[in-house]
Amino acid sequence: MLEILFVIGFVAVLVKTGISPGKVILALVLAAVLMMLGGFITLVFKLLPWLLLAVVGVWLWRSMNRKQSRYY
Repeated sequence: MLEILFVIGFVAVLVKTGISPGKVILALVLAAVLMMLGGFITLVFKLLPWLLLAVVGVWLWRSMNRKQSRYY
């Protein structure tokens, strides 16, 4: 709830100081997109060790259970 009040206050101060409401909305949208992309990148880096572990596990499983196959 306090975050919403902060954003509303921030927008009110920007409009009061002479920045147009359109530019304020554009800045908010751009900030939201950048924070979302940053969150996605952070999530990938946090999950990267587990993804690598899964790849190694599948590679080991397939190498141990490989049958003799003939190529025709």
